[in-house]
Amino acid sequence: MTMNKDVSRKLVVLESSVERSEDRAGHSQHKIDKLEEELRLLNNVLKTYEHNEQKAIQREESYEEQIRDLSHRLKDAEQRADLGERTMAKLQKEVDRLEGNLLKNTLVICLADNRADHSARRVIKLEKDIEKLEDELLAEKEKYKNISEELDQTLNELQGY
Repeated sequence: MTMNKDVSRKLVVLESSVERSEDRAGHSQHKIDKLEEELRLLNNVLKTYEHNEQKAIQREESYEEQIRDLSHRLKDAEQRADLGERTMAKLQKEVDRLEGNLLKNTLVICLADNRADHSARRVIKLEKDIEKLEDELLAEKEKYKNISEELDQTLNELQGY
């Protein structure tokens, strides 16, 4: 009978131990499920950040291309302005030479001034466009930096788990 009592006690102890182990396993499985869900969410966030980073890089490249194009256009406008100034100087010489024909000289000077003014206005507009694009590029670079910092922080948090 003592043997049966010992076996019964051992059985009760083992059943209790199994029950506790099952509880711990259930709790551990719950924790694992929670961590897997959190990891899935963080992976989604990471993918979103990577996608946003790619978009920012594309925008940055597009802005850089626009800046190059506007810089080229500015250079062309400056060359046209220089040409306009040289033309105006030639026309002024012609005016001096043709002093007797005042109406003709006045017309030539007005045309040259208009071309120079038009060129100067275009140069000013292009400079403003470049400044605007540079500001936008700086803003995009700041966004890219912030995204990179968030991505680094997220990765560091992931590594901490």
